[in-house]
Amino acid sequence: MTTADNQPLGQALAENQAFLQTMFGGSSDFYTKSFTICGCRCCIAMFAGLSSPEKLCIMVLHALGQGVPGCKAGPQLVQYLAEQSCLPTEQTPITTRTQLVEALTGGMAVLLAEGSGQALAFSTQDMPGRSVTNPSGEGNMRGPQDAFTEHLRNNISQLRRQFRTGSFTAEICTANTRAKTEYAICYDTALAPADVVQTLKQRLAGVQIPVLLDSTYFASFLKQDKLNLFPAAAYTERPATACARICEGKIVILVSGSPLAMVVPSFFAEHFECLDDYSSGAVFAGLIRLLKYLAFLLAVFGPGLYVMAVSFAPELIPVHLLAKLAQGEASTPLPPMPEMLAVTLLLEIVRDPSATPSALWGRSSLAKPLSRRASSACRCSPWPRRPPSPPWQSRRCMNSRFCSALRSYCWRDCSVCRGWPAGRC
Repeated sequence: MTTADNQPLGQALAENQAFLQTMFGGSSDFYTKSFTICGCRCCIAMFAGLSSPEKLCIMVLHALGQGVPGCKAGPQLVQYLAEQSCLPTEQTPITTRTQLVEALTGGMAVLLAEGSGQALAFSTQDMPGRSVTNPSGEGNMRGPQDAFTEHLRNNISQLRRQFRTGSFTAEICTANTRAKTEYAICYDTALAPADVVQTLKQRLAGVQIPVLLDSTYFASFLKQDKLNLFPAAAYTERPATACARICEGKIVILVSGSPLAMVVPSFFAEHFECLDDYSSGAVFAGLIRLLKYLAFLLAVFGPGLYVMAVSFAPELIPVHLLAKLAQGEASTPLPPMPEMLAVTLLLEIVRDPSATPSALWGRSSLAKPLSRRASSACRCSPWPRRPPSPPWQSRRCMNSRFCSALRSYCWRDCSVCRGWPAGRC
């Protein structure tokens, strides 16, 4: 048996132990220990890398070693530990094999007793992970500087710390994947529409994918129009930003193992907003936002307007600039349109791996051939000499040479300027 079915747990302890050995017996980190409490045979099962043996010894085994009064059988022992003891057990006992496997893989320690068809799960999680650090992709100057981590419950606690009201709700669900990854739906019951929350739950529950590693996996399933180029959700790694979106009536989706939070629904104008806008005055923040819109329009329509002006409307360009463009186009083997597309493609190739550590090596390897090509193409012609004067007092050194390929002045052959800073030449 390689997968857990939904059968109930057996009354015999040996049957449950045989199921666990069949399921996890080949794993080196799977740990079981059999012992006896008040004449009742029991077994503790856990994963060494997910649960802490120290916590288990302090909270569970030490308390059980003191004895359980009036418990001579397994069902009485489980009922006493679940209802009358002060041990940190889960609210509902485990009754099926599927729940048993999910509790063990979730980092809990499970107690099985002879003669009982129920098991108890103890919160002894001790999963190693990354601590809370500064956000790497959202470098705002003001506001909290903490970021989400890969632990789902730690991320929920960060939202709970900033959203201190009773209307904040975080529902943890299990994705329909092979790995049974957990995700959380966080929203404000007083602000988020109930029909939107219910529709989102139904869509997420109907998602069937092999693995769920990030919240971005849900994005394609939330789009109503598949041909729409605008994103259906926004993403953030700052709890402050996620808390602000919840206060606006939006819904935040957190996935276990991912430091990015998905915010739905999302609007196109929200991509031009940041947390610093709310820390400034209305006039200054409005001007900054208008500048962002102008930069976006320039980046989108600028290359097309340039190609249009050069190819079809050269009378719109000033004469001096048109002469410079004509000289540049004469030495270019491609027309303006293919040249612009090639340059844009190369910039996207260089910019795409910018989030990886290998980006620096890729940029340096790409820049070295370009620099060698530029230096080999530099054909310097003598510049007319002027009356001699100290190089740091003149605007341009008399020994400078004009480079026809780089369209600038080259001082590398000047023996006078080598000993002086470049700003004095």
